[in-house]
Amino acid sequence: MKDPERSVSRWSARRVLNPKAMAPGTPEHESLWANLQCVGTQELIAAARQPEAVMQLIRELIANRGVDQNGEWIGFPEAQKIWRGK
Repeated sequence: MKDPERSVSRWSARRVLNPKAMAPGTPEHESLWANLQCVGTQELIAAARQPEAVMQLIRELIANRGVDQNGEWIGFPEAQKIWRGK
């Protein structure tokens, strides 16, 4: 059973996996935009130049939340297997 206190965000992770859900004007796009506004310019430039490193960092962050691809709590060991291949 899904624990709402441990959800990835206020919107469904399943929807985020759909590229159309991140289209400009959607709540997901606006939320991500707002969160990235506090990232420094140099960090954004570095991220744009190294997308693979950014994806690895994102996968580590998700693994540390203990959730699966749908944002469901599965525990840290299982999340590590999914997101880090460990």
